[in-house]
Amino acid sequence: MRNDGEIAWPQGTQLVQTSGDDMQAKIVTLRNEVAAGETFEFSVQCQAPEKEGRYTAFFRLQTGRIKFGHKISCDILCVHPVAAAPEEPVSAFDEVKMQPAIAQLIDQPVEMVAQD
Repeated sequence: MRNDGEIAWPQGTQLVQTSGDDMQAKIVTLRNEVAAGETFEFSVQCQAPEKEGRYTAFFRLQTGRIKFGHKISCDILCVHPVAAAPEEPVSAFDEVKMQPAIAQLIDQPVEMVAQD
Protein backbone atom coordinates (compact mmCIF):
# COMPACT_ATOMS: atom_id res chain seq x y z
CA MET A 1 0.00 0.00 0.00
CA ARG A 2 1.15 3.52 -0.69
CA ASN A 3 0.78 6.25 1.89
CA ASP A 4 -0.61 8.94 -0.40
CA GLY A 5 -1.48 11.22 2.50
CA GLU A 6 0.48 14.19 3.83
CA ILE A 7 1.55 12.69 7.17
CA ALA A 8 3.29 9.47 8.18
CA TRP A 9 1.40 6.43 9.37
CA PRO A 10 2.75 6.18 12.92
CA GLN A 11 4.45 3.16 14.42
CA GLY A 12 1.73 0.96 15.95
CA THR A 13 -0.79 1.62 13.16
CA GLN A 14 -2.80 -1.54 12.58
CA LEU A 15 -4.49 -3.14 9.57
CA VAL A 16 -7.71 -4.57 11.01
CA GLN A 17 -10.69 -6.41 9.57
CA THR A 18 -13.73 -4.14 9.73
CA SER A 19 -16.45 -6.20 8.02
CA GLY A 20 -17.18 -9.12 5.71
CA ASP A 21 -16.79 -12.83 6.22
CA ASP A 22 -14.87 -14.07 9.25
CA MET A 23 -11.61 -15.58 8.03
CA GLN A 24 -9.94 -15.24 11.44
CA ALA A 25 -7.61 -12.56 10.06
CA LYS A 26 -4.71 -11.70 12.33
CA ILE A 27 -4.19 -7.99 13.03
CA VAL A 28 -1.04 -6.57 11.43
CA THR A 29 0.81 -3.86 13.39
CA LEU A 30 3.40 -1.51 11.87
CA ARG A 31 6.76 -1.73 13.66
CA ASN A 32 7.99 1.48 12.01
CA GLU A 33 6.26 4.55 10.66
CA VAL A 34 5.49 4.77 6.95
CA ALA A 35 6.29 8.26 5.67
CA ALA A 36 4.06 10.13 3.22
CA GLY A 37 4.79 8.85 -0.29
CA GLU A 38 6.32 5.57 0.92
CA THR A 39 4.88 2.11 0.38
CA PHE A 40 4.47 -0.80 2.76
CA GLU A 41 3.60 -4.39 1.90
CA PHE A 42 1.06 -5.92 4.27
CA SER A 43 0.71 -9.67 4.66
CA VAL A 44 -2.36 -10.84 6.57
CA GLN A 45 -2.65 -14.38 7.88
CA CYS A 46 -6.17 -15.76 7.40
CA GLN A 47 -7.83 -19.15 7.68
CA ALA A 48 -9.96 -20.40 4.79
CA PRO A 49 -13.46 -21.51 5.80
CA GLU A 50 -14.28 -25.23 5.64
CA LYS A 51 -17.38 -24.77 3.49
CA GLU A 52 -16.98 -24.19 -0.25
CA GLY A 53 -17.91 -20.76 -1.53
CA ARG A 54 -16.77 -17.21 -2.16
CA TYR A 55 -15.69 -15.17 0.86
CA THR A 56 -14.78 -11.50 1.19
CA ALA A 57 -13.22 -9.62 4.11
CA PHE A 58 -12.70 -5.84 4.34
CA PHE A 59 -9.83 -4.11 6.13
CA ARG A 60 -8.84 -0.56 7.10
CA LEU A 61 -5.87 1.08 8.70
CA GLN A 62 -6.40 2.11 12.30
CA THR A 63 -4.41 4.16 14.79
CA GLY A 64 -5.84 4.16 18.30
CA ARG A 65 -9.60 4.04 17.73
CA ILE A 66 -9.51 6.04 14.48
CA LYS A 67 -9.89 4.18 11.18
CA PHE A 68 -8.55 5.90 8.07
CA GLY A 69 -7.72 5.36 4.42
CA HIS A 70 -9.49 3.34 1.79
CA LYS A 71 -11.19 -0.01 2.42
CA ILE A 72 -9.05 -2.94 1.35
CA SER A 73 -10.67 -6.22 0.40
CA CYS A 74 -9.57 -9.83 0.36
CA ASP A 75 -11.64 -12.04 -1.92
CA ILE A 76 -11.16 -15.83 -1.90
CA LEU A 77 -12.87 -18.83 -3.47
CA CYS A 78 -12.80 -22.05 -1.43
CA VAL A 79 -13.15 -25.34 -3.30
CA HIS A 80 -12.50 -28.90 -2.25
CA PRO A 81 -9.44 -30.41 -3.93
CA VAL A 82 -10.07 -32.87 -6.73
CA ALA A 83 -8.81 -36.33 -5.82
CA ALA A 84 -6.03 -37.57 -8.08
CA ALA A 85 -6.51 -40.87 -9.86
CA PRO A 86 -4.70 -43.66 -8.03
CA GLU A 87 -1.46 -44.75 -9.64
CA GLU A 88 -1.29 -48.21 -11.06
CA PRO A 89 0.77 -50.53 -8.87
CA VAL A 90 4.22 -51.45 -10.12
CA SER A 91 5.04 -55.12 -9.86
CA ALA A 92 8.41 -56.33 -8.55
CA PHE A 93 9.17 -57.57 -12.09
CA ASP A 94 8.62 -54.05 -13.53
CA GLU A 95 10.88 -52.50 -10.86
CA VAL A 96 13.73 -54.86 -11.78
CA LYS A 97 13.34 -53.92 -15.47
CA MET A 98 13.35 -50.17 -14.68
CA GLN A 99 16.42 -50.08 -12.42
CA PRO A 100 19.08 -50.47 -15.18
CA ALA A 101 17.38 -47.76 -17.26
CA ILE A 102 17.35 -45.35 -14.31
CA ALA A 103 20.99 -46.08 -13.49
CA GLN A 104 21.93 -45.40 -17.12
CA LEU A 105 20.21 -41.99 -17.00
CA ILE A 106 21.93 -41.05 -13.75
CA ASP A 107 25.39 -41.91 -15.09
CA GLN A 108 25.03 -39.76 -18.22
CA PRO A 109 26.72 -36.33 -18.05
CA VAL A 110 24.56 -33.22 -18.23
CA GLU A 111 24.97 -31.30 -21.49
CA MET A 112 24.77 -27.50 -21.39
CA VAL A 113 23.09 -25.93 -24.42
CA ALA A 114 23.42 -22.23 -25.24
CA GLN A 115 20.16 -20.31 -25.58
CA ASP A 116 19.86 -17.69 -28.34
